[in-house]
Parts: sequence; C-alpha cells; structure tokens
Amino acid sequence: MEAVLPPPSCKSSTDLRCHLFSASSSVFSSRRSLLRKKTLVFSVRKHRSTTFTTLSVRCSSSSHGPSSSSSSNAAGGWDDDDCKYLEAHVVDAVSLLPFQGHLFMTLSDGGEVEIDHVNPPKGPLLFRSRNPTIFLRVVSDTDLILPIIVGDTAIDMLMNALHGEEKVVRPNQYHIMRDLVGSLDFEVRMVRITERVNDTYVARIYIGKPGETEMQSVDARPSDAVNLAVRCKVPIFVHKDIILTDAVIPIVAQRQATDVASNSRSGHDLDIPRSGKDLLSEELTLVKNMLLAVVEERYFDAARWRDELRSFRSERSR
Repeated sequence: MEAVLPPPSCKSSTDLRCHLFSASSSVFSSRRSLLRKKTLVFSVRKHRSTTFTTLSVRCSSSSHGPSSSSSSNAAGGWDDDDCKYLEAHVVDAVSLLPFQGHLFMTLSDGGEVEIDHVNPPKGPLLFRSRNPTIFLRVVSDTDLILPIIVGDTAIDMLMNALHGEEKVVRPNQYHIMRDLVGSLDFEVRMVRITERVNDTYVARIYIGKPGETEMQSVDARPSDAVNLAVRCKVPIFVHKDIILTDAVIPIVAQRQATDVASNSRSGHDLDIPRSGKDLLSEELTLVKNMLLAVVEERYFDAARWRDELRSFRSERSR
C-alpha cells in the first residue's frame, strides 16, 4: 500500500545524495531555523450528515526571512506553504480490522477502538481482513488519525522502537540509516507525509548539518520515514489535504463530543463514567471477538468470549 518514487541516477561517487539514499534532494537557503506554531481552521464533513464542523488544528510553519520564496518547491523544501502540514504523533496501535461493515483500530495491547472515516468512501469497504497499519494522530483537539497500511515487519519494528524494546545484536536498517547520516556530519530534522498518489503515500526525510539552517530532503516510504523519525526523535508532519480526505476518527470520541453536554445536565454518565473507562467500547470488543471466533470456527475461543461477555454484563448491571 505504499511505494517510493524512483531516485535519479548518481553522477558522482562523492555526491552527498549518493552517500545517503540515492535520491533527489532540495535545499532551502533562508533564515528559517526555528519552528513556530500557527492555528489553521478548516471544515470536515461529518459522516452521514450534510453539516460541516469547524476544526482548529495546529500546524508547523517556518520563520521566513526577507528572501523567502512563495513558490512551492517540487523537491519538498521549506516554502510559504509550510502551514499546509500538520504535526502528528504515532499512535500505539498495530492494525486496521474491518468487521461486518465497521472499522476497528487494534491497539498494541490487544484492545479495539471503532473508528470511522471523516469522509466516508463510496461503496463497500475495500479491506477484507486485518491489515498492519501505522496510525498518525494529528496534534490537536480533533482526534483525527491518518491510517497508513504497511507491512508486518515495519509495524513490528515501529512498536519495538516506540516501546524501547529493541534488543538486537546487530543494527537494523533504520539504525544504519541514522548512523550513516551521522557519519556524514548530518542529522535528521523531520519527516513529512507529502501526498497520496492513487493508493500510495509518499514521504520525505529532511536532513541538515548541526548548527546550519539548510536542509536537504529525500524520498522515502512512509513506513521507513516514520520508523526513522521515532528512532531519531524528530517530528512527523502530514499534509493537510491528506488529513481532509483520508483521516479517521474514533467513534467514541464523536459520541463524547456530542453527548457530553446532555450527560452533564442530566447527571448521568451512561456508558462513559467519570473514571474515563469506556464500557460500551469494552462490550463491543467482547462481542466482536466472540463473533469473529465463530466465523473462523474457533468454537472454544468463542465460548470463552461468550462467558467473558456474560460476566461483563453481569458486573455492569450491578
């Protein structure tokens, strides 16, 4: 589900771009060394509704000097369109699961969170089985999440890095990428998810020399870019247009946003107690696990999930 644009051929063995990732790079040369935060307001269509909700999100923008150019840089350098990128963090989740017309985000601890598209696709869901997925949550109060389907190895390595559980005798490819950049007296500054071409996302990795403002960027697969960003502890940015078209949002968060006022007025918390525990989500997870076990003819597991569901409902009714 992801691909990388083919790099150009190297003309010189001493070319810095050849030493890095054999990809094209771009340079921005202005006095834009610090990131500052701005507020960007845009509208997102709600599922099964003709109304629009105004969302306030934070995006990254550079401090422009007098020589800044307003034109877009095709190679991905800093420009006046920086505010089209939104900062995002990696969610501690591992896969996307379609089930009976619904979508679930599987957390690394085995929990399930039902999600829905901000802009629902026309027709049935394209996914038929569980897919290893990287989830990037926009840094804002909107709960918008971008799912990027990747390979099993990429998500396993990402979770190991995220949890600090990398115990390898020899370095993996991301350690090599990080060390290679450092050996050439460069450092990784950030990564961007720049666009989607058909069903493929494209990312860029930005590097620069310590103490200097100039940066160069190279094409990369999102899975490689995000894995490298986590290990180098640098920010991840996603283009706003991708968020508008492809983002999902937890259904629980939607319900909390619409029902919190009525719940507080009535004095009843319904399925969302003050402790913050989502009882409805837990019940849905148990039901889904039971039905999935039946479909896969794992009847022993189905009976176990049935007993857990009965116990859960019994405790909930007390």
